[in-house]
Amino acid sequence: MYGAYNKARGWKRSLQNCGELFMDGVCWVRDIIVSLLMLMIVAGVVVATLSILLEGFVMSTLWGWFIVPMLHGSEPNVGIFSGLILSVGMVISQMSCAAGHVLKRSERPKYGVKEMVFLVVSIIVAPPLYALVIGYVFHLFV
Repeated sequence: MYGAYNKARGWKRSLQNCGELFMDGVCWVRDIIVSLLMLMIVAGVVVATLSILLEGFVMSTLWGWFIVPMLHGSEPNVGIFSGLILSVGMVISQMSCAAGHVLKRSERPKYGVKEMVFLVVSIIVAPPLYALVIGYVFHLFV
């Protein structure tokens, strides 16, 4: 009687009854999709925030190792460098988007979950940590 499409009611009427207890297969699928979308948005915000804080920490540490001893200045905190990285990153990304080539949907590469995790780690996490390790090695010889 209640399906994804009810001939007597049509799609619109069927979607309006989502409050009924699992009588319509479309409702719970829609709720799962909306929940996953919200989870992806929250995860993206968390990853972006942690990335900015990580880069701010790395810049603050490198600044303290190399610039402060040379110029005898004060050491800025992670918050200042995080804001600086956010500001510079915003300007650079706007310039690259304006100059870049936008791919059509059919030309975009399709990634699985493993590829996306590797991509996030290799682009967001690895470069600041690599800079910190190389900076630490240089710091040992200064």
